[in-house]
Amino acid sequence: MAKRQAALDMPSGAGWRMLASMLHELSPLAHMPAAMRLAGGKLYQEADAIACEREGEEKQRMDIRDARRRTREELKRFNQGRRHYRGLVKSGVWAGEPWEGGVMSGERMNNRARVRVLDSILSHMPAATPWGTERGFELRPDLAARAAAIAARAEAIADELRPMRSAMLESWEREEEERRERERQERERVRSMSPDEKRTAWEAGEIGREYIAEIEREHGPLLRAIAPEIDGCRVTGGTLETSQGATVPLRHAFRVFQFIALCRAQGRNWLPGRWGPAHIRVGHFHIDSVDTSGNFKAGCHSIQWAEVERLASRLGVADCLASLPELETELAGEPA
Repeated sequence: MAKRQAALDMPSGAGWRMLASMLHELSPLAHMPAAMRLAGGKLYQEADAIACEREGEEKQRMDIRDARRRTREELKRFNQGRRHYRGLVKSGVWAGEPWEGGVMSGERMNNRARVRVLDSILSHMPAATPWGTERGFELRPDLAARAAAIAARAEAIADELRPMRSAMLESWEREEEERRERERQERERVRSMSPDEKRTAWEAGEIGREYIAEIEREHGPLLRAIAPEIDGCRVTGGTLETSQGATVPLRHAFRVFQFIALCRAQGRNWLPGRWGPAHIRVGHFHIDSVDTSGNFKAGCHSIQWAEVERLASRLGVADCLASLPELETELAGEPA
């Protein structure tokens, strides 16, 4: 009875549940008198009923706390989205011509970015009846009044934003359709080009690698110079890029060209350590071999002399040759 009273005095159902469990374990003991087992069974039923009632009340209190938390979070997210929208409008980012990029301060937003902002706001619209109130939960009066007031204001804001979102979504979809059509027309235009025209367009950076795959299969990797800086026979800047995506400093590539031209002129092939420079570095790569025709291998690239000569001619350095002593030290010592 003392334990019963202690459990009864506890504010939660934990003590009653513990008492009910203990009584449930004692009830099957055979050595207990029948009257004691009967009294224990009744006490167990009473303890179990009280524990269930207390636990139900506790669950309801937890649900109410959860409803309050959800309401506060809902209002917070909505207000954050609304303040973000007001800030974009005030800063001028929202206005102006469509901007093909992300949302950045001082820039214009395209319709796709605007739709995302409006979707974020509308997805956090607070309900006029906060979560859980339909189950009889009661929020604190001031919180309930605040939720209702903000929900009413939110609905008024939503009435303004929804038509705006629909118009922007329609404009965005139209822009996307126009963009896809332009891309389709561009693909058709490039497909109609001759191989030489495609090569020239790739060298100028006007088309991507996907359009020159057939040329690569026939002639090997292609070469192009990006932002070359050349003064007579001196290459001072720029980048050489292959059609397989590798890049090296153009001045490194120019020295390699001079050595390959020397190998071709002398009818000699080159392997590391055989003659000339012990190794040849070009950017982060090493030349593996050069044959008597001027074709060479560097990693996964097998580049034909015709492509090397073509690039050198375009850059105006095809006649800028050098002797072996001039090249040996520099080729092996170029920093990666």
